[in-house]
Amino acid sequence: NQVFTINNQERDYYKEGGGLTFSILEPVKYFEKVVKTSDSPTLFYINRKGVKKVIPNEQVFLSYKNRFEDIQVIPLAMLERYPVFHAIYLSGDKKIFTIDQGTNTKHWIRSLEAFQRLHLDWGRVLPVNQTEFNTYPEGSPIE
Repeated sequence: NQVFTINNQERDYYKEGGGLTFSILEPVKYFEKVVKTSDSPTLFYINRKGVKKVIPNEQVFLSYKNRFEDIQVIPLAMLERYPVFHAIYLSGDKKIFTIDQGTNTKHWIRSLEAFQRLHLDWGRVLPVNQTEFNTYPEGSPIE
């Protein structure tokens, strides 16, 4: 409740101080990393645009040539600032699938109208490799 948005003229009035160190106030950075919180074993992939997606299992984690020693532990408050992915596609394919968060079932979105009706965001559609794609059982298409 103590953060304010100001214009450039007001910003220029203040003397620039030292940079912030790592904290919850740190701006969301856009990187491609695997992260987790200290109180949960769940791993998340965060892409360059700052969109997060759960890594469903160890086999998928390793299929992307990730290494366990490269996992970054971040505060839960920081993890919660990243938006969640909306859909996936298999690298090299044009079909877009949404994932049912309750069942982990993938559903092919068959039309632009269906994509729009679901209020999905193109910026939150992530590519996946074959190993991850095969992890999700296929459900009925969304017309």
